[in-house]
Amino acid sequence: MHDVRVFRNSPGYQRLTGNPPLLPPNQHLIGDAAYPLMVNLIKPYRDNGHLNDRQRCLNQRLSSQRAAIEMAFGLLKGKWRRLKYLDMLLDEKDDNEMGPDENDKQVENDDAVNDIDERNSGGALKRDYLATLI
Repeated sequence: MHDVRVFRNSPGYQRLTGNPPLLPPNQHLIGDAAYPLMVNLIKPYRDNGHLNDRQRCLNQRLSSQRAAIEMAFGLLKGKWRRLKYLDMLLDEKDDNEMGPDENDKQVENDDAVNDIDERNSGGALKRDYLATLI
């Protein structure tokens, strides 16, 4: 199952989009390009070859922060080897409900929804504002 689909079905997503939201407007999580752009979940600009300097700089900063987080997860997995097998706790039955082809189609549909969400999101305004701070 694609990460974004797991995220959209998670209690964390429900809390981020709930009323009141999990995070105040001046705080946000950082996601990679696959995730939806939301007021409290910022992702990089899609690089279509027309990004300005501020947008490229914001993308670079988001990327470096995500890299630091991934490194922290790696260190935790090294320290506590059991975390490496954390995914075994998930119910594999849910993963197998759709075949691989159907899962790929769902990912493509999620990407199309993300494109629409991005254009109509308060997250786009917040990301643009963050880019002006650089």
